[in-house]
Amino acid sequence: MTRNRSTLTNGLGLIVVLALVAIAIPVAAHRTSGPVIADFERRGAVEVSPSGHSVATDCALDGETEWSAATARLVISQADGESHVSIKMRDARPTTYFTIWLRLAGTDSNGEKFGTNPLTDGGATPLAPTRDLPTMLAATGPGNGTDELANGFWTDENGNANYNILVDFPIVAGAYPFERFPGFDPSDPRLPASNPAIYPVAIAGPQGPYTLRIVSHCTDEVGHGLQSGPREWWFDWTVGS
Repeated sequence: MTRNRSTLTNGLGLIVVLALVAIAIPVAAHRTSGPVIADFERRGAVEVSPSGHSVATDCALDGETEWSAATARLVISQADGESHVSIKMRDARPTTYFTIWLRLAGTDSNGEKFGTNPLTDGGATPLAPTRDLPTMLAATGPGNGTDELANGFWTDENGNANYNILVDFPIVAGAYPFERFPGFDPSDPRLPASNPAIYPVAIAGPQGPYTLRIVSHCTDEVGHGLQSGPREWWFDWTVGS
């Protein structure tokens, strides 16, 4: 009887352990696949972008130059090779056009640079699904800007905006699939790259300067397609931050 009781006790213990593991696995899986929820980091209002523009100088309005109360909140949900991105911006510059950019370039732990946009030779690409690349190209170049781009949005009279987009690639630990560019023609003169091509490029993670960046276009109120054009830096978010 002692042996039987011991066997029964061990069997019950094994069942309990297996039950706990069965409970833990779905919880861990849920955490892994759950949405990314984060606040963007605000850039300094006096910081000058590569185009020579800053929020303090070029977005001044009614005596306001810093918009220090401005915030942006990010939610990314990934599934089946797609990402749904939701951004809530509050208390930014009113009635202003903004665009969102996805970073490709960075520097690894050995100091080696990686990631270049094969369409522009730049370090970023618009946050847009690949089906919109022809539209982005059409808005690229002098005189072609527009305020109706997939990676763009307007704030309301209070400086608030809600932005949502579904893109056909994973942002976290993913790559931008340039190879899906519909009707790609490497000889198109609007393509800024010296040798335009289409192939997947990894999206910058913690080793990049940022993963997503939000910029404004206070000077001309339009986006510039595949290139960011005149812009002012507002917010950055980096994977893992």
